[in-house]
Amino acid sequence: MTLVDGRSRIVKLWGGYSPKIYDGDFLKLKKEFFEDTLGRGANILGDNHFMAGTKFRKCKFYCNIKNKTAKDTENKGKRLSMLTKDQKKFNGQHRTARAAVENPFGAMQTRFTMLKEPFQESESQQDALVTFACGHHNFLLRNRI
Repeated sequence: MTLVDGRSRIVKLWGGYSPKIYDGDFLKLKKEFFEDTLGRGANILGDNHFMAGTKFRKCKFYCNIKNKTAKDTENKGKRLSMLTKDQKKFNGQHRTARAAVENPFGAMQTRFTMLKEPFQESESQQDALVTFACGHHNFLLRNRI
């Protein structure tokens, strides 16, 4: 799990190897970090799993909009929903912003092709490689290379 700022700089890395855990559980585990470190009015962008963070103080979470569904009697009781134009616009902007946040990872995979394949070495070596790749990415950004 990583924290990326608005300039695509990787600010915090929680290990190079992480077994997939539910994002909401990760937020709950790291709540103190987010509130203490980012609690000065941080805006956090994530998918709907990040809704678990909506009760954080001073951190504002932006998640894509999902309408609650209602039964539609004309379509044999299937559950259907429609987003408003404003909701569709928000989701489009949200998707664009999330793509920008994920760009560093695509750049790292391009530079370090080892990150594209399942890693065959130890977890500690994978952690070291991912940490190095993040540092290299930030160095290139800082020096405009």
